Amino acid sequence: MSQLLAVSRDITDRKQAEENLRQREAELLEAQRIAKIGSWNFNLETEKITWSAELFRIFGRDPQLSEPTYEELQQSIHPDDRHRHHAAVQQCIQNGISYEMEYRFFRSAGALGWLWAKGQTILNPTGQIIGLIGVALDITDRKRAEEALRESEHRFATLAEAAPVAIYRLDSTGQCVYVNDRWSEMTGRPLEEGLGESWGETIHPHDRERTAIAVAQWLQTCRAGDLYRGEARILRPDNSVIWYFCQMLPETDSSGTTIGYVGTLTDISDRKQAEAQLQNLTDRLALAVKSGAIAIWDWNVPDNILTWDDRMYELYGITPDQFASVYDAWANSLHPDDRPIAEAAIQQALAGEKDYDLEFRVVHPDGKIRFIQAAALVQRNPEGEPQHMIGINVDITDRKQAELQLLQTTAQLEASNKELEAFCLLCVSRPAIAAPSNRRFQQSLTRRIW
Repeated sequence: MSQLLAVSRDITDRKQAEENLRQREAELLEAQRIAKIGSWNFNLETEKITWSAELFRIFGRDPQLSEPTYEELQQSIHPDDRHRHHAAVQQCIQNGISYEMEYRFFRSAGALGWLWAKGQTILNPTGQIIGLIGVALDITDRKRAEEALRESEHRFATLAEAAPVAIYRLDSTGQCVYVNDRWSEMTGRPLEEGLGESWGETIHPHDRERTAIAVAQWLQTCRAGDLYRGEARILRPDNSVIWYFCQMLPETDSSGTTIGYVGTLTDISDRKQAEAQLQNLTDRLALAVKSGAIAIWDWNVPDNILTWDDRMYELYGITPDQFASVYDAWANSLHPDDRPIAEAAIQQALAGEKDYDLEFRVVHPDGKIRFIQAAALVQRNPEGEPQHMIGINVDITDRKQAELQLLQTTAQLEASNKELEAFCLLCVSRPAIAAPSNRRFQQSLTRRIW
């Protein structure tokens, strides 16, 4: 009778372990797919390379075709990086040293990309190296972004050094992290003194507190797009002073978060000096206009807008609400006998035929007549067309009355002289007539003259 001997073994744990391993491998492959990480396996005995689907996608190769050999892989690497990659692989095979590197590669269509790769050895149970295994990640977009950033920073640095203004950058806490050479030229201090909080010491003591408060308030409340503007003085080490105009904007990242601030300082010392001189001239002119009782007017010729100062309203005997601020409102206030001459002078000045300089009479609403002396300059655009007439009016009524009185007195003197001459001739031709006494004659003559 034959016998059957059977042995059974519980392999549930092993099967479970195998299932867990397959599940972990599936999860790893899924994670690699989501992260777009390719994996590869290099068998040293067969020299066969096995790629994951993601690696085929990265290199632009068809997964249905045969997987590349090591030589083919080397040929796809950029010539400038090929030797470095091969050396790293050989070092790993010979000495078991894992490697991690970045290199350029050509896709199947010829486009150039960047790859991050990491590899390590595979050992058999005896510790012998039988292959390599690794992962690879397409970092082309990151490299392009880095290159764009480097180019942007290079352009910024070039512009910052070429710019005729001082440029600075602050971090998110308000500490200065960069100043250009122009800042050093303006302040007369080395670049190092512009970093951190030291830049505040360059500001003139009289402006320091005001500037610090204004900047601190702006830093606390500013949003993306907000612009800070301010003026202050810089006190240089040689005690010379310059005025600067400051502008500053928040610097944000792609999400709109403020990561710092960038600004400029422009030397406006010449402008400030010109403003002081202009103010001095303006004050002197205002004093001269006031002391001379000069009225000023401005006529916008294309838009027919006439602007008067307060003295003009006094000269014409009206108030601002009684004036239509147009040419006809002025012309209608002229004496009827003087209007044609005055308007003709205006047209001659606009045509460039003659300077505007004349005298005319104006009639107040109450009928009072005043004499005016007027003068003006015509401002023209590049085409020669008149744009503005700017002029003055001066009340010369008292002078005109004095001139009239002088004319009347002169006429009386001439008449008296003629009477005196006639009397003298009469005396010479008729000597028998007794001459009046000297005293009576002088009194009579005095009365005639005055």
